[in-house]
Amino acid sequence: MRYLANILLSIGLVGCVAGPDYTRPDLPVASDFRTKGGTEPISSQWWLAYGDPRLNQLQLEALSKNLSIEAALARVDQARAALREQGASTRPSLDAEGSIGRAMQSKNSGVGILSRIIPDYPRTITDVSVGFGSTWDLDLAGGHKRRGEIARAELAQSEWGVAAARVAVSADLADAYWGLRGAQIRQALYARLVALVQRQHKIVVGRRQLGAASEQEVVSSEADLIQLRAGQPLIDADVGRYENTIAALLGKSASQLMPWPPESFALAEVPNPETGLPADLVSRRPDVIIAEQRLIAANAGVGLAVSEYYPKLSLSGLFGIRGARLGDVGSADSITAFGGVGLRWRLFDFGRIDAEVARAKGRTREALAEYRQAALVASTDVEQCFVTLNGARQAMAFMDDAMKRASRDVDIEERAVSLGGRSLQSLLTHQRQRAELEIQLLNARETGLRASVACYRALGVVP
Repeated sequence: MRYLANILLSIGLVGCVAGPDYTRPDLPVASDFRTKGGTEPISSQWWLAYGDPRLNQLQLEALSKNLSIEAALARVDQARAALREQGASTRPSLDAEGSIGRAMQSKNSGVGILSRIIPDYPRTITDVSVGFGSTWDLDLAGGHKRRGEIARAELAQSEWGVAAARVAVSADLADAYWGLRGAQIRQALYARLVALVQRQHKIVVGRRQLGAASEQEVVSSEADLIQLRAGQPLIDADVGRYENTIAALLGKSASQLMPWPPESFALAEVPNPETGLPADLVSRRPDVIIAEQRLIAANAGVGLAVSEYYPKLSLSGLFGIRGARLGDVGSADSITAFGGVGLRWRLFDFGRIDAEVARAKGRTREALAEYRQAALVASTDVEQCFVTLNGARQAMAFMDDAMKRASRDVDIEERAVSLGGRSLQSLLTHQRQRAELEIQLLNARETGLRASVACYRALGVVP
């Protein structure tokens, strides 16, 4: 009687859903960022803020041809197909089948022996069958619904995976682009600096020949020149490395990439995007949203595991025609039909369902921790990149002021040399100091540009 009561109770659960429904948990994010950004609004085409036509063209090419994005799009197609498959599994299925066969019976076995006894008993038998069968698994405890929730969460993960890929590709491309431009300009500035030091060295050598300079001054000048030249191969390597990175992001090999000489000795102005609020970040950044969808899927997995405590019912039916010759197909006497109810209930499994539920709850706990960690990392990324960006902007302001003063100093020195009040060696020293400051300013501006790219990435702006 108790088992019968449980069965009736389970049948009454049709429409109920086992397990907990998902509710969004609290996240460890502050109400506002500690480090403030600027006031420039953020567009989905955030790279337009740099005003660089070449970068604009590269972004469009990368977003349309990058292979990581293409792979992410393929995963979306797979997830959509899986969701359609799951939706179809909740509906009745109808199968049609037919067959016709002809067999000769042995006189020494089976019904064929009758042909020895009964005159004209046919040894050859024809079997004709045409039928339709249908099955329908009833969703008593909401197992199908939980599977649907998992499939929808996995589809959302794949769709936001495309967004995450687009964020990563656009940011990686901009970062590599500014790294390449900085390295190219640094090549030209280093060449100018090396030329200045070479002139200084020649003057020292000439003074040594005249006895006005010591051998130590010549050796020191040579060492200075060699040390400066040693930095040039590293800059050349940076150019090649950034070109290779850009080519890969464009879906090309490095040999297919056209060389890009620097257009000018200046980088773009560093934008200053607004940070918004941490709550905006949580609802916009793809990796945080993906983490939440994983939590949703894990939570539905708990309900799916709990649904195994309840019986599974299925309805099945068959309608067909079967006869011993083709003429029987149109006869009402050949009609065959079947209808039934199937029951499957895991009554005794030595705690396997308990283990499945415990494992599902463990996955949910893990997914919850990863979701909270993703939100925390996102907020930290924004804080850190804006610290770097603000520091770079301050450094650029100081370096700009230093460059103006160095240029004035060189102008004064040039006038003094023209009047005979200063030596050429003194002028070259001041020019070298200005060239070194120019390289430092370039480094600060490149740091600022790449920090701004990191900010757009951290803010999760999807192009």
